[in-house]
Amino acid sequence: MENKKALTILFERFWNYLDENTYKCAFKSKSGQYYQGWLEEVKDGYICFYDSSPYAKETPYFIKLEDIDVHSLTYYDHLTKSWKPFH
Repeated sequence: MENKKALTILFERFWNYLDENTYKCAFKSKSGQYYQGWLEEVKDGYICFYDSSPYAKETPYFIKLEDIDVHSLTYYDHLTKSWKPFH
């Protein structure tokens, strides 16, 4: 399991990258749940995330960093019109 500080740093980097480039992101939880939408905030071991699906609720999800499969982090590149992994 990744340590909390390393996860926070990784997600802050991911969030900053997405924020600078206004990218949509996607990832899976360790239990296999797929999420696609907008990362709003990284705080206190959680992310605040808005789903972009047609059936999305209007309130954000608060997901523990430790519950996210970090190897599944992707973002949508508007220039190439494709999903790309975040490294």
